[in-house]
This record gives sequence, C-alpha cells and structure tokens, in this order.
Amino acid sequence: MKAGLQYTIIFTLSFFLVAACTPVTPSGGRLPSSDQAITSNSPIKDPASKDAVIKLLEDAWRYNRERQHDRSNTVAERAMRINHSEAEIYLIMASNYFSLGQFSLAEQVASKGLPLATDNKLIKKNLNQLLVLVRAKIIQE
Repeated sequence: MKAGLQYTIIFTLSFFLVAACTPVTPSGGRLPSSDQAITSNSPIKDPASKDAVIKLLEDAWRYNRERQHDRSNTVAERAMRINHSEAEIYLIMASNYFSLGQFSLAEQVASKGLPLATDNKLIKKNLNQLLVLVRAKIIQE
C-alpha cells in the first residue's frame, strides 16, 4: 500500500473517530457537555455568547462533514471572534485546512489550539492526532 494512501486512510479513520466520539442530537447538532464544547473555565460569561459559539461549532462541524471546508472555516472564524480561546475552533479549522491540502496552515492552527485544550482531553487528543498526520504530510512533500 502506498504511503500516501496509508495516511489518507489513517486520517479518514481519525476523522470518523472524532465524529463517533461527538454526541449528536437527532437533528444532527452537537450536544454540549462538560468534556466538549465550551469548557467550564471559558472566559465567556454571557450565556447568549456561549450558546452562539456552541451553535457556530455545530454548524462548522456540519459543513466539515459535508466537505464544505471553506464555509466551515468561515463559520469557525465567526466563533473565534466571540471566543478565541476555545480549542475546538482550532481543531475544526486545522481539520479543514488539512482536507484542503494546506498542511503548513493546518499545523499552525492545530499548534495554537493545543495549549487551549488543557481542560478538554478529547479535543487535545484529536489535535495531537491531527498534528501527527499533518507533519507526516509535510515530510512527504
């Protein structure tokens, strides 16, 4: 099996692992929980702002799954303007950049998100996995 195909398969499996570990409502939206979405120590105190970020994250993940990566990043950037310290935003954006073949940008964004994911083990794990895949792609180039 070619190395490129192996990394594509690994990334695809990792992507589905992320999707499988993310609880969803019947309508397809992500449910916030203590281990995901907005962390309890988030700098945002306004409930409306937290709800807005959660909704934007749901939309960004939906566009990501639909392979509308530019649109997903646009939505994630809106969430970032509300809460720039939410690690999940960086995971979405890095995943989109990876899918678009922009590996160095994916690496930069994932690296910025890692220090923000200290309280969210799932997001931190997924950022680390994505970084491994991105760096492997960069080495191949």
